[in-house]
Amino acid sequence: MMNEIKLKIEDKERRCCKRVFYSAEDRMIGLFVFPGYKKKILEAHVMNISVGGLHFTIKRKEMISLKTGDRLILTKLMGNSPLRIVTDVETEIKWVLDYRLMKHVGFGCEFRNLPDMIRSQLYSFIESGWSSRNLPAQ
Repeated sequence: MMNEIKLKIEDKERRCCKRVFYSAEDRMIGLFVFPGYKKKILEAHVMNISVGGLHFTIKRKEMISLKTGDRLILTKLMGNSPLRIVTDVETEIKWVLDYRLMKHVGFGCEFRNLPDMIRSQLYSFIESGWSSRNLPAQ
């Protein structure tokens, strides 16, 4: 009985916020820089976003040394979505998904010190229920 309860607790969703998932067709790109070193720009594919953070991937062959606890500044978010971010947002890498057989490496980031304006914009976007599936076919 105790193991059964433990499993149910571990299976519980740990995320605190609703997310919007992006498809490859959405072409959501995040541009990141390193704090104190803004010359090196990291271009990543954003897979999902919430008020709490985002998940991005980069190609393994473009891999740079990133680890849990590293901080990045999201300077721009663009793509086929009405959500645009064009101000600096600090993020912290919380987890890394790195399977050697996969072509991409995934990173889960938490927003740090998110400005109220951006928090409100994200919340409204997520609550709108936007989905690329609702767009007319091109």
